Amino acid sequence: MYDLNTVFLSVMEAIEPEPTCDVNRKPSSSGLQTLPGLSSQEDQPDMSREHMCFPRGRGYVLYISNFFEKPDHTGEPRAGVHHDKNNICDFFGGLDYKLNFRSDVETREELWNIIGKAKKRVEKKKYTSFFLIISSHGKGITLKDESGDDVLDDVTHKPVFVSEDIQLVNEDTFVRVDEIVSQFENFLIDKPKVLIFQACRSSPSKPDDSSKVYYTGQENSSSVTVPTNVDMVVIQDTSKGQSGYRNENIGAWMFHYMFVKAKPFYEKEHLLDVLTRVNDMISRRNAQDGKKIIGKQMPCFTSTLTKFFHLK
Repeated sequence: MYDLNTVFLSVMEAIEPEPTCDVNRKPSSSGLQTLPGLSSQEDQPDMSREHMCFPRGRGYVLYISNFFEKPDHTGEPRAGVHHDKNNICDFFGGLDYKLNFRSDVETREELWNIIGKAKKRVEKKKYTSFFLIISSHGKGITLKDESGDDVLDDVTHKPVFVSEDIQLVNEDTFVRVDEIVSQFENFLIDKPKVLIFQACRSSPSKPDDSSKVYYTGQENSSSVTVPTNVDMVVIQDTSKGQSGYRNENIGAWMFHYMFVKAKPFYEKEHLLDVLTRVNDMISRRNAQDGKKIIGKQMPCFTSTLTKFFHLK
């Protein structure tokens, strides 16, 4: 496996003759003389709002929720996961999307098989967009020194996180997020792909707080692995090295705000605008145990979209 943070470029430059000015060349309609190697205004791409939007059409959603029925380390399924499913199914049910729900994926091989079949179906049926949603426990992967100890940041003196793991149902079975992202390179070319990971990204030594928050207060930087191909959005429900929260009554904060609270905004706004609203909403929440604030959550996303993506 290669590191998606490293892009190898092979650049070959050819020496071309400098453009010459033909005094007899007629000026373009813009009043500017067109030189060889330069484009006139008429040759520029259409930058109109309509042209800068992905065509609307039927999309496909692959939604995977682990520890949905099977117990996690607490001896029970993750709290609120049925609320997550209801919210996500209700949201996409109102759109022209095909939703494929899978629960409790146990092994890496099973995960790759599910993803592989979904990709083939999407390309065969000519869907116009694709969503992958994975909800599970997770942990951050820290940079290690030669002794195997965490490398600490010079300023914050906290561990340096380089990636994160998503937990599968089999005990101690994990898969890296960047491994999953790499599965969608060169897939569904020129069409939007949105990958959503709802899982903790905190230190393995820190308890996974995504299991339960007993009380959520009133509404009150990170680096994500970027795929080398275009038209993809990678969404993490919390920042690198931090915990994500969920509640028994509403499910995961990310899903609650993205698919319930922000639902009206999809009528007129494109996806990245709505995600910015979701970031604002979640940033105002406090995770509380009684009156004690135990944490905050800051979602983040990276986009390589080349056009505006409207879901409605």
